[in-house]
Amino acid sequence: MERVWQREYADPAEAKNDIVDYIVGLYNCERLNSVLGNLPPTVFERNMAAKAYRRVRNHLTTTWPLADQAKRASPTMNGGDDEAAVKRC
Repeated sequence: MERVWQREYADPAEAKNDIVDYIVGLYNCERLNSVLGNLPPTVFERNMAAKAYRRVRNHLTTTWPLADQAKRASPTMNGGDDEAAVKRC
């Protein structure tokens, strides 16, 4: 808001261009940020997305074999009563 009040613009397009230039200069995506481990914000976000993907992938690969083992231990939904399962089919 301060930027708009401090300037007079000929038309809305000029105002829009000035505001976009200001934001791009202020929020530089390539600037190193000490809070982000001296990484640019774009690199930090990319790394965090990759970590989240790996976390989900690892969770699925560690939990799915357990589900497979449970299915093998009890092949039917009724607790292993195979004769009842055959009769229902």
